[in-house]
Amino acid sequence: MSRRLCICLAVSLVAGIALAQSATELFEKAKEQVKAGSWRDAAATMDLLDAEAGKPGNEKLEIQLEAPVAFYRGVCEANMGQLSDAGADFEAFLRLQPGATIDAVVYSKKAVAAFEEARRVMAEAKPSLPRAYQDFRTPAAPSVPVTAVWNLGPVRWLIGDSEKAAWAKLKTDAERAAFVDAFWLARDGGTNHGFRAAFDKRVAFSDAYLTQDDKTAMAGSLTDRGRVFILLGPPLYARRITAAPPASIADRNRSPDTPALGVNGSEVWHYRKSQLPAGVSFKQVNVEFSTTGGGRSNVLLNDTDLAAILNAARKVPA
Repeated sequence: MSRRLCICLAVSLVAGIALAQSATELFEKAKEQVKAGSWRDAAATMDLLDAEAGKPGNEKLEIQLEAPVAFYRGVCEANMGQLSDAGADFEAFLRLQPGATIDAVVYSKKAVAAFEEARRVMAEAKPSLPRAYQDFRTPAAPSVPVTAVWNLGPVRWLIGDSEKAAWAKLKTDAERAAFVDAFWLARDGGTNHGFRAAFDKRVAFSDAYLTQDDKTAMAGSLTDRGRVFILLGPPLYARRITAAPPASIADRNRSPDTPALGVNGSEVWHYRKSQLPAGVSFKQVNVEFSTTGGGRSNVLLNDTDLAAILNAARKVPA
């Protein structure tokens, strides 16, 4: 698996007894291990917990556990000296539980310091991508006729190969307009056009926040970041690494979450399982964009796993 796509997988249920443990039992076990200072054991139990909570039928429980598990992971990682990972998990926790505090009497100085550093970084950061998107309102767009280059716009991230071939055979604007109506109807399934509305909002947001100011001068919805944003939506959080990227995402230093274009380095968007397309088995996906000063900014560092995930999000009709 490529280093460029850091994907956290739930570990296998290696012990027979673990197979019989419910998510609630595993969570209580992890809490006791944290209380006892068994950091590595607690982290391993939370891996098992992720696997159990991710099973079909446990969706509500998985959502309920997301914040506390992120917190306890941060505690374990801080005490094991994994400060970058601890900061990322504490940031994830604070996004889910704004205003939460950490008890300095109960938790170690390392954990408290990492938690407060995460809070400080978030307080000083510019508005995050998720928050900016939450507050964003899709502007009213004038009605424009569908032209022969419709397929070259942001819809390029959705259209399938057979649809491209069909589009190429169309001769008139009336035929193209009918094709576009059928295109969206196939994806919305005759509902209230929720899929198209989400697409339009993501396109407008990408053009407002993700437009490149490099040599390409490319509209945000046509960039690599725009492609990922349109297909997967806003990440749980993003972070900018302003130095040359090291060998592994896990070794990187955290930096402020910001939707703005930065200097040379990398930008990493973090997605949890609940944000990924149905059928994707990964517990977490970190999508990396690189800026190296070669004329293009925020270039997607792709691999086969990420390509499959993005393809699954396209919702191409069978």
